[in-house]
Amino acid sequence: MFARSRPDAPETIELEVRTTSSSGIILWQGVEEHEHGKAKDFISLGLKEGHLLFSYQLGSGEANIMSEDPVNDGEWHKVTAVRAGRDGSIQVDGEEMVTGQSPGKNVMVNTKGNIYLGGAPNTKTLTGGKYPSGITGCIKNVVLLNARPGEHPHHPRSEE
Repeated sequence: MFARSRPDAPETIELEVRTTSSSGIILWQGVEEHEHGKAKDFISLGLKEGHLLFSYQLGSGEANIMSEDPVNDGEWHKVTAVRAGRDGSIQVDGEEMVTGQSPGKNVMVNTKGNIYLGGAPNTKTLTGGKYPSGITGCIKNVVLLNARPGEHPHHPRSEE
């Protein structure tokens, strides 16, 4: 999903979503399509009981950071999710940020395969049972950055 950079380089997902779904995938990257995703590295944004759930697995345990308020009201919501090492945060509509952290010592997410928006083939297997399906709704203005919101992405310098 994100270009390889320093292990501590932040990764930012920004998007807008409008849905009435109570659960499902908004964004997912993890294993290849034919693999089972249980206990494998991934990064995701989804819905659980109408709340946004920003999750990632770095190989030493899963982080699950949930928005305070539900977003499945059929209105547009601007979402910003940031992961830097084990630390993560999610912010909805400019409200207060919710933070969390993955357990263990690992600081990099090693994902492969496609990036899915709004759904995926064989969702339950791909997500290791985390999500049963995609969402019904709209997603727009998707931005993926190797930087914090408003910063310029870090580009590793080539050794000469």
